[in-house]
Amino acid sequence: MKGLTRIMAISAILVSLYGAGLIFVPHLVAGEYGISLTPQTVPLTQLLGAYFIGFGLLNWLSSKSTSMEVLTLVTLADFVTDLITLAISGIERYHGILNIWGWEIFVLHLFFASAFGYYLFRLRAKTNTSVLAAGTNVPTTP
Repeated sequence: MKGLTRIMAISAILVSLYGAGLIFVPHLVAGEYGISLTPQTVPLTQLLGAYFIGFGLLNWLSSKSTSMEVLTLVTLADFVTDLITLAISGIERYHGILNIWGWEIFVLHLFFASAFGYYLFRLRAKTNTSVLAAGTNVPTTP
């Protein structure tokens, strides 16, 4: 699944760069979206950046895997994460909390949710296992 591993690698690079920005220049990154940070919110923003880097690392390492089980589980996690982020960014942009650059977040996660969703269904069909049962190797009935 060369296309999936490329999407994972691209996602890994983007999310890790964004995470590094949240750690090292949180005011700059948040300011691009019209968000003002306070001394109380900077540590939370930096912690979020650390999680982004961890998620990026997980995607990067998973993109090198040949295990269908690993690819399916990580793709499921990516798909769910991108769907949730898509919904939140759309709501926040609609309510004017994010400035016009909030649409960048929306469009980016729309792309990744669509890509990971597409590959998730391809993986499910290819392995003939339930996505939720993939961790237990329980085959589904045809």
